[in-house]
Amino acid sequence: FRVVRLLRLARIVRLLRARVFRDLLHMIQGMLGGLGTLGWSLALFVLFVYVVALFFRYFLGPKDEDIDDTMATWYFRSVPRSMCMCFHPAYLRQLAELVIAS
Repeated sequence: FRVVRLLRLARIVRLLRARVFRDLLHMIQGMLGGLGTLGWSLALFVLFVYVVALFFRYFLGPKDEDIDDTMATWYFRSVPRSMCMCFHPAYLRQLAELVIAS
C-alpha cells in the first residue's frame, strides 16, 4: 500500500515538472525569495514605530509630578499604546476608509 502512495506522489511530482507548470513554479520561487526582503522591511518598520512610540511616550505621556487628563496623556500612557497610536494612522485609517466606502 505504501508503494502505491509513493507511485502516486511520483506522478504528481512528474506532473509539476511539466512545461505547463514551469511558470507557476517560477512565481512560487519568486514569492519565497521575496520573503526575506519582506521580513527585513517589516522588522525595520516595527523598529521605527517603536522608536517613535518611545519618543511620544516620553514627551507626550503622563508625567509623575502632574496628573492631567488630556487626550495626549491618555493615548501615550504606555509604550504599547503609543505603538498602536503610531501604527494606526500609518495603515489602519486607510483600511477603515475602504471598509466605509464599500
